[in-house]
Amino acid sequence: GVQDSACGAYKTINGGSTWTQLGNYPISFCNNVIFWNENEGVVLGDTNASYFEDYYTSDGGTTWTRVPQTNYSGLAAQSGEGGWTGVVDVVGDTVIFGTNLGNVYISHDKGHTWFASYSGASTGGLNGGVNEITFKNGTHGLAAHDNGVTYDLFETMNGGVSWAPVTYSGTCYSSGLAYLPGTENKYV
Repeated sequence: GVQDSACGAYKTINGGSTWTQLGNYPISFCNNVIFWNENEGVVLGDTNASYFEDYYTSDGGTTWTRVPQTNYSGLAAQSGEGGWTGVVDVVGDTVIFGTNLGNVYISHDKGHTWFASYSGASTGGLNGGVNEITFKNGTHGLAAHDNGVTYDLFETMNGGVSWAPVTYSGTCYSSGLAYLPGTENKYV
């Protein structure tokens, strides 16, 4: 649904004592807010007007620019598609988020341009689509889906251009997927 005027991104400069709203963005739904430093950040929303409502700022949130539809490539956003709160990862200038329809959106330039692909995650289960996501770097990562019985894992080694199912052994839990820094290819 549409948020009311109190929803959106907020900024504090005094340790959280007071907060200032940084515009009423996005109007679709505010899934995630990411800042690389005190000036550069993105707000990730759901679809609005047939594409994702994502905004970037280079002045600490004083002004926001909606990413133009022409800056999205790969799969087009689908009707009813949205991101999940917390299903996002950041590695350097790369930000990646998963959607309820199993797609993954990747930006290598702090949210200014995006590429979308289908991970293989189904829309069934407890929550449809990509439920967890983690990346080692801008090209290698995992997307996961809790199908209600087991955990489906999908891997990309080319920045999300293609995805393949991962076979694993042992117990795989349905939350908290993360790359283990300093390892060749370990995820926990």
